[in-house]
Amino acid sequence: MGDVFIFGDYGKLGRHNEHLIYTNYKGEKQSILPFKTDMIDLSGVVTITAEGFQLLAKNKIPVYFQGRGNNNIRFDYGEGKNIFLRK
Repeated sequence: MGDVFIFGDYGKLGRHNEHLIYTNYKGEKQSILPFKTDMIDLSGVVTITAEGFQLLAKNKIPVYFQGRGNNNIRFDYGEGKNIFLRK
């Protein structure tokens, strides 16, 4: 699936089992497979539920929030530190 671009106002990104579900303002639902997603790019007003946020964090999917002007935000996950390899 690669990169997912979501352009819309008043949408919701949630979780159903192990899938991300995007629901637009009309109530139409679109399934996003997290194991095939490299990045999610959000533009507009989109709400992320707590369950959706957990699934994004579990699969370490970076999320870009693009606003109007210079308010672009990137949500990314750092590499974990291996304490056994420290000297």
